[in-house]
Amino acid sequence: AKPGKLKVSRPSEGVIRICLEDLREFMEGKDDSSP
Repeated sequence: AKPGKLKVSRPSEGVIRICLEDLREFMEGKDDSSP
């Protein structure tokens, strides 16, 4: 196991997490827009 591989995997997870958070905010905003 090379440390480089782990380093690459770490940021990947962070990106996915940010995507999920953005999706959550988008969904919440849509719900808010709905009457």
